[in-house]
Amino acid sequence: MTELKRDFNYHFYDAINHTYGSQTADVLALDFEIVPEQDEVFVAESVVKNINVKYDGALRTGIFGLARIFKVLSENGFEEEVFEILTKKGYNSFAYMWENFNATTLWEVLPLGAYNERSHNHPMQAGYDAWFYSGIAGINPSPDIPGFKKIIFKPYLTQFLKSAEASYESGYGTIKSSWNRSPGNLKWQIRIPENTTGTIYAPVYGEQAEIVINGAQTVVSEYDGDFAFIGEYPSGDFTIEIEVR
Repeated sequence: MTELKRDFNYHFYDAINHTYGSQTADVLALDFEIVPEQDEVFVAESVVKNINVKYDGALRTGIFGLARIFKVLSENGFEEEVFEILTKKGYNSFAYMWENFNATTLWEVLPLGAYNERSHNHPMQAGYDAWFYSGIAGINPSPDIPGFKKIIFKPYLTQFLKSAEASYESGYGTIKSSWNRSPGNLKWQIRIPENTTGTIYAPVYGEQAEIVINGAQTVVSEYDGDFAFIGEYPSGDFTIEIEVR
């Protein structure tokens, strides 16, 4: 695998401009972990620049890139840009379809201000909505122990949304994640089903935070970017309160 990645990057990666040539190519390379580790943030930044500079804030990904773009941008520190794309109004936005053309399904191509004759029933364009569960609600299977035997809880966009709630019916039972934000505070409730474990990462965004789980204060000793690793927990219901000092 190391040789394959090396050869692929030799032929296709522009290391000066940190790009593989398009939004989709960059997004796929990030998601498949082909990008040299030290360049991952720079490639994600290239995606953002391509959207904002070359295409005036428009996505040009197609179904494969669109399914992954919000995930890889958030994981590399561009959550604000993800929020802006998802909530954008006007030309080249999801909202433009509903507000101006009464669309009831996603189109193949986002309208550029005019009606187009491409497919108007392109449900695969919505592949990104899986990330609402894994990214915004933060419910993820462990890559090491698949099938939700081990669950990783790690929610994004908690700085930009007021609340989120999701549940997933796994083979072991219902997994839940629900969080609400108020100034300086995030209250997060999760459920880990029986015969599983949960690894919990709390969003703190570089701030000094006091974290309380089921009434007991937790000492944080390990961080993963903007997240505090607060431990692995058995099945049960947990209330996590995060207060930024």
